[in-house]
Amino acid sequence: MSRRSLALAAGLVALYALAVGSLAARAPLWNDELYTWYFAQLPTMADVWDKLGTGVEQIPPLYYVLVRGSLGLFGDDQLALRLPSMLGFLLAIVCVFVAVARRTSAWYGFVAALIPLATGAFTYAWEARPYALVVGFAAAAVLCQQLHNDGIRPRLTVVLLAGSLAAATAMHYYGVLTVFPIALAEAVRARERRRVDWNVVAALFAPLVPLAVSTTLLLDARKYAGAFWTDFDAGSAPGFFVFLLRADVFSPTRVPTWLGVGFAVVVLGGAVAVLVRRPRFAQTEIAAGIGFTLLPAVGVLVATLVTGAYVERYVLAAVIGPALLLPLALSRLSRGSRGAAITAAAVLVAWFGVLFQYWQRDIGVDLDRHERLISFLEESAPATGDIAVAHPHDYLELAHFAPPELAARLVRLSDPELALRYTGSRSTEDGLVVLSGFAPLRIVPYSRRSAPILLLRTVRGDDPDWVVEALADDGAHVRTTAEDAADGFTLERVEPAR
Repeated sequence: MSRRSLALAAGLVALYALAVGSLAARAPLWNDELYTWYFAQLPTMADVWDKLGTGVEQIPPLYYVLVRGSLGLFGDDQLALRLPSMLGFLLAIVCVFVAVARRTSAWYGFVAALIPLATGAFTYAWEARPYALVVGFAAAAVLCQQLHNDGIRPRLTVVLLAGSLAAATAMHYYGVLTVFPIALAEAVRARERRRVDWNVVAALFAPLVPLAVSTTLLLDARKYAGAFWTDFDAGSAPGFFVFLLRADVFSPTRVPTWLGVGFAVVVLGGAVAVLVRRPRFAQTEIAAGIGFTLLPAVGVLVATLVTGAYVERYVLAAVIGPALLLPLALSRLSRGSRGAAITAAAVLVAWFGVLFQYWQRDIGVDLDRHERLISFLEESAPATGDIAVAHPHDYLELAHFAPPELAARLVRLSDPELALRYTGSRSTEDGLVVLSGFAPLRIVPYSRRSAPILLLRTVRGDDPDWVVEALADDGAHVRTTAEDAADGFTLERVEPAR
């Protein structure tokens, strides 16, 4: 690697480390990350396996091996909890950098590495969930396949390819979809050279190992098929690119859905059109890029036919598609012009800076909301007595962040069957019930609620508070005792129907 390549790679790593470190240190743990936190705190991996068997946490056990190792080495804090994800995303951008630079130049590799940073995919780099690790191992598979095809230590690189595919699946079950773009790239290579590389074909089956190890856990998770907490349809596939452009900071009015779909069709389609007209250039990388771009459609198809569960983060590795196709197409259009690459890199760095400010702002908004909600309870609730929290996410987060005296008074009225009736899903309620067996949570069966109760209602996205609906249907008498209209916080005294 040249000095220029090393300098760009070092600058990329420094930019990434400063950005993700500052965000990870400041962002509060949210609902899903608290599942990671509590599961990782279990005494042994045997306990983790036992609780994963409930199906409420559909994450392979190897991810928890990494998280527990990080906590053991670096201490029980949120940075250590998030470190595996931070390293996983770093692996992704480094591998994409090298893969594209080897076919073009270091500057175009730099552009490729910047693309995932300047999208919504980057928000998972500091989230204590396995999705960034899946992206990292998927990008590693791309690089290993490239090195193997170029004849660089083929025995080692094919083993690393198999390991990368298996590791992606061992981080999250949807990581198995990474096989699709790698298999597509291998099919293109085999057609070009008129020879099948059976070692690579064998490597494609490596994800069967973690799937076989987790067979019982997968069967346990199947009970939530059809009653998952989110809905999806065919439109969810192009919606992935809307998610990339909105980057978790822009509203539908600022980045409408049609713009995200247009990006996928026009920009990525244009890149493919440019590249396929030059058939001798980076064929396997182009095929892999197309495969990753199609990954959301593959994910929706698998969810429809098999799992019953799909959200954008399950196919987060699809961001590798634009990261491969766009710089390769720009290189061909500009005939490898360094100026074009530098201009593109400058635009991406500037856009990343804009997004970084928004991400910092949103973290501040979340922190302020936590503080205001705690202050509202401390000032408005009676000095004694339980407080039932209507929204399940607010309950889990308040129980973790609130001062101990207040947290000890918080309860969650729970009934998985009622949740299924009102929301079409019971997985959230089942999750809280399971967590309460080993986490400091107080779950009270809805049917055994004491009367009267003090209920905290909050406004949080579009998620329905089924407890409120159930109380209304039961004819309960509700009297507002305190309200913060600006933040949507309400305390209500609820008495049963007479």
